Parts: sequence; C-alpha cells; structure tokens
Amino acid sequence: MSINNKIIKEEDNWLNEHGQPSYEYLQQLVSDGSVESLEKLRSIATDLDVEFEQNTSAQMLADLISSSSVDDDPQVVS
Repeated sequence: MSINNKIIKEEDNWLNEHGQPSYEYLQQLVSDGSVESLEKLRSIATDLDVEFEQNTSAQMLADLISSSSVDDDPQVVS
C-alpha cells in the first residue's frame, strides 16, 4: 500500500468515526447485524442530531444518517 493510499484510508476511517461516515461504512454496519453495530449506528445518529425511534431498523438508521449528511451541503438557490 502506498503512503498516499494509507493516508486516504486513515482519513476515511477518521471521518467514519467522527461525524461524516461514508455510505459504504454505514452499510458495513448494517450488514454486520450485531448489537454493537446497531449501537454504533444509533450513536452516529445521535451525534448528528438525526431523529429516530428505539425500534428504528439498522437500514433505516443508515438511510437517515446518509440523508442527513447530504442535507448539510449548502444549496445554491437561483
């Protein structure tokens, strides 16, 4: 692995763990299906102020988190 690829991987990991998770990362958590992964999704959702119910599925949490990240992008109004 080249130094640039290693740096990019480290940056992706940091973003996944600190507030801007990639869709791929969220889907890995969904696919894992463990209680720990569901708790991680809930933690991410809470950190991003995403509203959810206690019985919200892992896939729905991933979708809500993903859409909240897109909504944060500034939009140009003409």
